[in-house]
Amino acid sequence: MFPRTYDVLTQLWPDLLWGSLLLLSTTVLGWIVAKSRSFLPVRAISWWMSNVVLPLVGCRSWGLRTVIIFVNNAGILAALVAAGVWRPLATVSIAAVGWTLGIALRVLGRIHLDWADPGPQASVRLRRHIRAGVWINLLEPPAIAATVGLALLRTSRNFDSQEIWLTFLVWVAPLLAVAAGGEALWIGAGLPRRSKT
Repeated sequence: MFPRTYDVLTQLWPDLLWGSLLLLSTTVLGWIVAKSRSFLPVRAISWWMSNVVLPLVGCRSWGLRTVIIFVNNAGILAALVAAGVWRPLATVSIAAVGWTLGIALRVLGRIHLDWADPGPQASVRLRRHIRAGVWINLLEPPAIAATVGLALLRTSRNFDSQEIWLTFLVWVAPLLAVAAGGEALWIGAGLPRRSKT
C-alpha cells in the first residue's frame, strides 16, 4: 500500500507545480475581483463567511473547531480529487477554488472579526499557542498542492483511481487533520476569553 502511494507522489511533481501555479494565479484574480463589493459572487461569499464560516470556527471548543476546519478543507480537496476523473474538469475546478479563495481572503479582511491578537501583554503560554498553531498550520499549503497534483494526475495511465484516492487518504488527509488542529489553536488564542479552550 505505502510503496504504491509513494510511487504516486514521486510522479506528482509536474502536475503539482502546474496545478499550484493555476491555483495561485486564480487566487490573485479572485482577490482583484473582490474589490467590487457589489459583484454578486463577492456578496454571496461575504454572506457565507459572515453567517456560516466565522460563527462555526468561533466556537468554544478547540476539538470542535479542529473538526469543523478539517471537514471543510478535506471536503473541498476531496471534491478536487473527484473532479480529476476528467482533466479539463479538474483544471476548471482548481481555478474555481483559487478564485473563490481569493475573494474569501479579501472579504475576510473587511469583516469585523471577534478575534484579536493578544499582543505583547499576553501570557507566555498563549503566545506559544499562537506560534505553535501558525507553524503547524503551515502543513496546509503542501496538502493543497499535493491535492491539485493528484486531481490532475488522476487521468494518468500509470495509476488508477483507487491509487490516487489511497494516496489522498494516506498522505494528504493526515496533513490536513494536523494543520486543522494548528489553525484551531491559533484561532482560539485570539478569541474572547469566554471562547478560549
